[in-house]
Amino acid sequence: MTVKRFTVEQIVSIVKQAELRIPAAEIVRQVGVSEQTFRRWESNMLACIWTKLRNRGNSKRKMLDSKSRSRR
Repeated sequence: MTVKRFTVEQIVSIVKQAELRIPAAEIVRQVGVSEQTFRRWESNMLACIWTKLRNRGNSKRKMLDSKSRSRR
């Protein structure tokens, strides 16, 4: 089994550095990973955020539907 070098918390903090307008090339050089790995982390983080947002919208919609049904 492969040993992971970075925890989830470390990956999140590394990806958040890109939000501070630090160039990706500089981040990957400091951390010691390839740019492909960095982009994969970034992509996975965005996918998680979109999934949470989508699920949150669905739960609100379900809540509204259940309230409208109970009024009938």
